[in-house]
Amino acid sequence: MNEINKPQCGQNNGNTGVPECDFLPGRVIGIILTGKGKEYSGEETDDLIETLKKAAQGAAKDRVYPIFRFGTITDNSEDPAAESLGIGYTKTLNDGAYNWTFPLVNGTACYAANLRKFNGDKYNAFLVLDNGLAGVKTKSGGVRGFTMSQFYVPKPVWAGDTTITRYNVTISFPNPSEFVDSLAYIQTTDNIEYEIRGNRECEMIQKSATAESVTVDIVNKCSGQSILSVYGDELADESLWGQGVAVTAVALASGLLKFTGTFKNGDKIAPVGVAELATAGVGGSPEYGIEITPLTVKIP
Repeated sequence: MNEINKPQCGQNNGNTGVPECDFLPGRVIGIILTGKGKEYSGEETDDLIETLKKAAQGAAKDRVYPIFRFGTITDNSEDPAAESLGIGYTKTLNDGAYNWTFPLVNGTACYAANLRKFNGDKYNAFLVLDNGLAGVKTKSGGVRGFTMSQFYVPKPVWAGDTTITRYNVTISFPNPSEFVDSLAYIQTTDNIEYEIRGNRECEMIQKSATAESVTVDIVNKCSGQSILSVYGDELADESLWGQGVAVTAVALASGLLKFTGTFKNGDKIAPVGVAELATAGVGGSPEYGIEITPLTVKIP
């Protein structure tokens, strides 16, 4: 409780005995971005990894974004700020912010372009370690990601004669006390990258259109490869396409999807969300989720 005219002098009492069993955080191998200030509590924390797993492929408003396969850290963190008061006295003012840069082990042009959409300060972040998961324990007993002042994927470092083109990610944390005084962790040898999977973005490519039918391919935005060779039968289900214009039938023919209905220019053919697609067998943990961008119909 914060009380009027009651100064907070010194520190709370602690103990100095060395614990027989404690947690030593390992190497940072990735992060999981969450909404700014998003807190998990109650049953959500009973199995936090499972909660984050569902959120990664859940509704967009509560989605989390796992980013994995960080290379060796370059630590550009600030030193603690201190002021000299003379005659041998120094006052430490703050811990200094964490500023870390990691190369993306699987960095490629399209992947980096996707990650740059997250540039800024709109997110908190859980740290994924090679021996667990770390975040912040809140006063209410919940858990959240660390306060992050910057997520930034800069321009690439181009290849040389003996180096590959490198894509880096820089993350900054302004409150390093969270990493000590309020640390929440889960120690595990499980492969968190396998448990918490993100989504791949796909787009619909119109091949032909009339007022009665529209034929499309659906391709991965990065690779350009069709996903219909894998998920065509599952996607040929009209119940998965009720988010835009009404579709009366969907059929897979010659490697393409044919939608039947009544169409006009500007109509949108839109699928259900990532979670619903996964339930229908289209992507989903332990595979990546599939998010399909709606198609705006263009009738010649």
